[in-house]
Formats: sequence, structure tokens, C-alpha cells
Amino acid sequence: MSTTKNLTKQKPYQVRIQTFALAFALLLLLSLQQAHSEQNQLKNLYKLQHTTKIAISSVDTKSNTIEFPAMGRVVGESGFIWHIYDENYASIIATATIIEIKSSQNEYSPKNTTQEKTSQKANPQKQNPKDNASQSAKAIARINPISVLEQKYLPSPTNKPVAGDEVHFGTLNSLAFIIAPTLETYDSIRASYPSMQFLNSDLMVGYLFDKSKFDPKPKVLSNACAVYSVGLLFLVTRDRLSVLDCQSLVELDSVAFDTSAVGQTIAPFFSRVQYASSGSLDSALKRKNSKQYFEYYDGLLKEGKNFK
Repeated sequence: MSTTKNLTKQKPYQVRIQTFALAFALLLLLSLQQAHSEQNQLKNLYKLQHTTKIAISSVDTKSNTIEFPAMGRVVGESGFIWHIYDENYASIIATATIIEIKSSQNEYSPKNTTQEKTSQKANPQKQNPKDNASQSAKAIARINPISVLEQKYLPSPTNKPVAGDEVHFGTLNSLAFIIAPTLETYDSIRASYPSMQFLNSDLMVGYLFDKSKFDPKPKVLSNACAVYSVGLLFLVTRDRLSVLDCQSLVELDSVAFDTSAVGQTIAPFFSRVQYASSGSLDSALKRKNSKQYFEYYDGLLKEGKNFK
């Protein structure tokens, strides 16, 4: 009642000022919360999910590599090589993994700053050389045999990649697996990235146990992704969330992820499938290093395909 009486005693312009100040404060608070939320989001995820088709510029048969415009793709990304037979027919003949991004020979150099500034004054619509360099960067990718989308009942492709064929990136990147230490961290990731379609971790751990494995090694992880046509692997390590390419196991993106509240972890990672020991001597002697969750997956993140 007292608050109501005080408001009625105030002049109309005072009430309007207070209302405006309150609305402004709420708007500022919402903006700060949104900015904080964006800081804790993966920056390159949208680009990784976007499918890009890039024509091959050249093929080096000695090094078994191809070169093409980078178009914003990054080292570690895997894609499909499509052989173009004619305007109506094409097929996947191999895969490619980016191993290097080369800058253009016309790359921006600090030595040319004065000359560039003079040129820009004379022609203000001329594009910044830094932008030209980034747009004309070239990617070098290693050619690999098909492992993802492989059809054992169809004949293996015999065509070799040639200039003019295409590399398609992001084709499988709408699907991902999550490796997380607990249900809480697992659910947090699923809720934070609604644009991703996360396959249940039970599928991957089931594949792992079916192969009589406990600790997930690089080859098994890549094979599990290939079986389910998954492109990305979300991996929780100590205070970090990383997105790995499922085939190269190279980190493509990362963001800070608080794991300080994580107590007991689940091995080899969170799932509803429990490991059933056969009771054999072999099973008893089998290493279970992933029970030390953070130590194990920190090592996997650091070493990638070379992790033992």
C-alpha cells in the first residue's frame, strides 16, 4: 500500500522516467546474459554443419594429395571426393582430409602497407588485400579410400580423382556423438546445441563392447562413426568441450566447459549400457585406462590418431 501511495504522489513525468530506467536496466541485463551465453558457444559449428562443394584445382599423384580453394574450411576436416562423369552422373570415389591451408602468393605483407594505403586512397572501392588473401587461400588434402558410406555389396570405385572433380565437406556434420563423463555433462551439451542431431551414446559404446574393447581407441571411434554415418565427435575433457572430425580426430572447434563439479565419472564414457565382463582371464587382464576419464581423454585430444 505504501508503495502505491508513493507512486500516486509522484508526478507523471517522474513515473515515466522510473519506468524507462527499469526497462533499460532489464534490457542491459538481457544483453549481458546473451553475450555471456555466446562466449560459451562453439564459434565454428554453423560453418562446420554447412555443406560446401569445392572443385579440385590439381592432383599430385606422387604425394596422393589434391589442391582446391579453402573457402573457409579448416585443417582436419574430412570430405567426400565426387568424380564427375558428365552433367547428369557423379559418384563418390574417395575421401579427403585437409592437411594444410596455404596462403596466396599475393598474401598481405606489412612491407606493402604504404603502397596499399596509397592505392586504396586512389581507388576506395578496392578490396582489402587481407580479404583477398583469405579468400584465395588454397587447401591441400590427403586422398583416402572410402570408409564412410561404404557398400560392401557394390563394386569398389576404380576412378582416380582428377582436376574438376568435387570435394564435398559437411555432408555428415549434422550428426554427432558425445563423449562425456556424466549424465549431467552429456545433457548440458545436448541442450546447448539444439541444431545438432546427437546420436545416443549407447550406440557407440555398444559398438565398442561388440568389438571386445573397453578403452575407445582412435580406429574404433572412427569406425563407429563410419557405421552410423556420423561426422562430428563432441568430446568433454578437463574444462574444455572440443569438436573433433570423426575420421581424422583433429580438433575443429573448442570452447571452455566447466568440469569442476564433476565427481565420479562413468567409464569408458556416459551411456546406459554397462560393461559385462565375461569372467575370463583375458577380460580380467584387459586394460581399462578410460576409468581415469580426464587423463585418458586429455591424451586422446592431444595425440589424435596417434593416441595409443
